[in-house]
Amino acid sequence: LFRSVSQPEADALQRLINRPVDLVPNCLPAHCLTVRPVQEVRKDPQSPRIAYVGWLNRAKGIYDFMNIIAEIRKDLPGAQGIAIGRVALERSSEDSREDLLARMRAAGVDYLGELPRENIFREIDFLLVCSSRESFGLTVLEAPFSGTIPIAYDSPGTHFLLGSVPECLVENGQSEQMKEAVLRLWRDLEARSELCERLRTQFLRQFDPNLLAGRLVAGFVSN
Repeated sequence: LFRSVSQPEADALQRLINRPVDLVPNCLPAHCLTVRPVQEVRKDPQSPRIAYVGWLNRAKGIYDFMNIIAEIRKDLPGAQGIAIGRVALERSSEDSREDLLARMRAAGVDYLGELPRENIFREIDFLLVCSSRESFGLTVLEAPFSGTIPIAYDSPGTHFLLGSVPECLVENGQSEQMKEAVLRLWRDLEARSELCERLRTQFLRQFDPNLLAGRLVAGFVSN
C-alpha cells in the first residue's frame, strides 16, 4: 500500500486497515513524539543556550534571531545563540554567506550547520521561531520532548500548536516581547519544567498515531 520512514504511523494504519503498510505521508508528525526519549529540562546550567532551526534567511527570521540574542546577552552575558540549518539567503539580500556568518558571530550566535534531527535539541534550553509566516513548525512540536521551550511569533502554524500556552507565543515581529519571554522563563526552572510537560501531554494527545492514521483512512474513503 504505502512506504514510510515513520513506523508509528505505519503500524497504526496497518492495524486500522488490516493490510501491509510501508509508507505514510510525512505530514503526519507523530514519529517525533514516539521515537525519541523524553528529556528533562536542563538543571542549573550557567546560562541559556538558545536555538534557531531552519533556513537561514530574512524571511525565516535569522536577522530577528540575531537581534534578540544580542539583546538577551546584555542581561545575560553568557547566553549563547545556536543557529542550525542551511544558509539560504534571498537573491535580493545585500549580505553574502560570509557577511551573514560574521553578523552571527558578532551577535553571539554559533553556526553549527545542518544536524540530524535527533541531535538538534541536545543541550538546548529555548527554541526561538522568528518567522512571521510559519505554516506548521515541526521543530515546535519536537522541542518539548527534549526539554526545550519553544517561543514563537504568533503565525498561523505556531498558533495552531501553541495557542493554548500563551507563555510561548508573542506578537508577530515583536522581538522585545520574545526577549522578555526568554528572560522570564529562564529565571523560573519550575515553570519551564511544567510548561514542557504540558506541551508534551498536549502533543501526544493531538498527534496520536492511531488518531492520525484514522483521519488518513477517512480521507481516502471520502475521496
